[in-house]
Amino acid sequence: MEDDLYVHCNATQIKQALINIIKNGAEAMDKSGIIKVTTQKEDDYVAIEVLDEGQGIPDDMVKEVGNPFFSTKPDGTGLGLTITKQIIEIHRGKLRISSYEDVGTSFTILLPIAD
Repeated sequence: MEDDLYVHCNATQIKQALINIIKNGAEAMDKSGIIKVTTQKEDDYVAIEVLDEGQGIPDDMVKEVGNPFFSTKPDGTGLGLTITKQIIEIHRGKLRISSYEDVGTSFTILLPIAD
């Protein structure tokens, strides 16, 4: 059994970041699908992965995700993921995105493990 993993964080802010990512994943799925959330240790970080079964993000757009006013949704503002990215950076963390068109998208939040 793996040891418990802890991070120092503002719980309300990390909760908001996760809500933003999960909400986007749900909206990316046309009808139904699974959103899977997992955690694991990755080097000196706790990795929280949110994986959806949505339509995915084209390769040329993935690098734009998290920039203000960029959205793949017709009526989206892009501000949810901009705020999410800022929250993670404030916590000395990283956001990693992998996406495959017609398969889904993985957002991984990496937060430093507490000493």
